[in-house]
Amino acid sequence: MFMFTAFVSLQGLQSTLNPGQGVGVASLSCVYAATLVSCFLAPAIISRLTTKGTIVASYAVFLVYAVANVYPMLSTMVASSVLLGLSTGPLWSAQSTYLTTLAIHYARTSRQLHESTINHFNGIFSGILQTSQVWGNLVSAGILSASNHTLHLSHNINASTTRYVCGAHECSPTGHFNDDEDLPHFLGPIPLMMRVYLLAFHAGCALLAIGCTVLLLDRNPSKDDSTTTVSLSSQQLFFASLQILRDTRIQMLLPIVAFTGLEQGFVMGDFTKSYVNCALGIHKIGHVLVCYGAVNAMSSMCIGVIAKHIKRLPILVAGTLFNVGQLLVLLWWRPDQEDVPMFYVIASCIGLCDAIWQTQSNTLFGVLFPEQQEAAFACYRMFQALGLSVAYGYSHYLCVSTKVYIMGGVLSVGLVLYAAIEFRLHQLKKFGASIVLL
Repeated sequence: MFMFTAFVSLQGLQSTLNPGQGVGVASLSCVYAATLVSCFLAPAIISRLTTKGTIVASYAVFLVYAVANVYPMLSTMVASSVLLGLSTGPLWSAQSTYLTTLAIHYARTSRQLHESTINHFNGIFSGILQTSQVWGNLVSAGILSASNHTLHLSHNINASTTRYVCGAHECSPTGHFNDDEDLPHFLGPIPLMMRVYLLAFHAGCALLAIGCTVLLLDRNPSKDDSTTTVSLSSQQLFFASLQILRDTRIQMLLPIVAFTGLEQGFVMGDFTKSYVNCALGIHKIGHVLVCYGAVNAMSSMCIGVIAKHIKRLPILVAGTLFNVGQLLVLLWWRPDQEDVPMFYVIASCIGLCDAIWQTQSNTLFGVLFPEQQEAAFACYRMFQALGLSVAYGYSHYLCVSTKVYIMGGVLSVGLVLYAAIEFRLHQLKKFGASIVLL
């Protein structure tokens, strides 16, 4: 939790902390692009460093990334971002491996079913992980709000003008701004000491994470043949992930999965900069993201409970209506300093929509691929990372309205293909057939 508290907080501030030349969003694009590659390298890295060693090494790489943000330059930020991305895939795999191994050993000692125990452990881990969005953004908001140097748009331009240059009207690096030097001044400069305080918090969280991992985690959670089993299954996962990409069902689900990445990238890279910071100031970003994270976490849990009593179709219809309405609001709404509640309403709607698509797409992956879950979910993570990388990659070069149209297009394609799979699945169940390739 300490590690992700630091990363989520820093990720949400990147586009505002480092707006010049798009350094902030470019670094995040590099992180997720490198993550795509590192997913395939994870088995070899984990077998050499062990799960605990991989986790500690990945946390240490984040320290390098945090320090690079003190004096951000394109070269150092890109280099540290690539390193962070290359460590992210192994980190995800190592955490899953360690958690699963602990769950299996607990199930053996308590004589419980392995599957239910693994699900229980994963549920606890995911719940704690989701709260990192709340804690990290609360602290960053407190630091920025408490600073006497807090600057925001109202010092640079009057409130009425924000309605015409913020939100979907914002275009960078061209458009309303003559060059990259105008953009940081317009959005509000970040004093060096404020930057140091923020990054000291991020680095401190990383150090706490490293300390807890070194002191509290066993070097090898198992002493039997589970290490060999994990290594072999990881190698099989590498080839299975490539093979499963040929499955038509996977290909049809990729647009909706990529959309979740595009939407998350938009929230962290564009909504924070072009809506919140542009109209309210950087000190309000943390508060808005706390709302986004809290609604996302609560919605995920509520949907999990509701899904036991109703079918997926009503949830999908609600998600479609919410998402279409949200995209239209992002296009037509003009951010206003006097309309503060609207920022939180929009953030809440985005969090709700993200929760719907992530929970439902995860569920459908599990239903369609009960015997290939590892490979299927590996593809899920890779294409979500692809969506994030693309969103951060074009963030600095396209107008906000163009990005919203792109999300709308990908969502439309994703919904059509998703509906086709749901319809096919319904027909197969109706006639008592087994799930086959479309």
